[in-house]
Amino acid sequence: LLQDLKNNAPQCDVFSSTDIAQYPALKQRGALANYTPQGAGTLLPAFKALADPGYYYPSSATSHLLIYNNQKVQPGDAPKAWTDLLDPKWKGRVATGHPAFSGCTGIWALALTKTYGWQYFEKLAKNNPRIGRSGNDPVTLINAGECLLGPAPGNTAFQQVDKGNPIKPVYPTDGAT
Repeated sequence: LLQDLKNNAPQCDVFSSTDIAQYPALKQRGALANYTPQGAGTLLPAFKALADPGYYYPSSATSHLLIYNNQKVQPGDAPKAWTDLLDPKWKGRVATGHPAFSGCTGIWALALTKTYGWQYFEKLAKNNPRIGRSGNDPVTLINAGECLLGPAPGNTAFQQVDKGNPIKPVYPTDGAT
């Protein structure tokens, strides 16, 4: 969208992002039309605080959880905390999204950086994670058994459970993000 705006050729009527920080920047550029959707007044107070009435409103919310392939990982070996992704036994078996492409993954990375410092990701890099773009890419890779564990948006993880896929969500002992 930013490239389209730079070239004065926007190609969308509706924009949705998992990175809420994009909305004030778009409003400042004059790139958002004033619009109030039906039901905007029914937002919960916590979500109303994130809205800019007439310009942008939260349309979804989720937490990042740990997930693992429950056909390939025994419950006793399953991750329980974000720091478990750093265990060398998972080298080459962790999947994650990329914070530069996924707002949801960006929020996850920010939360873990605040909790553990950037060293967390330096240690994770030593485990050679498979990095996709979307925060949902780990779900695809873990469903396929190409990777065994990683972070995932809770709403996507539970949809996979409902479909009977081999995904087991875990609320990390060190906090869902």
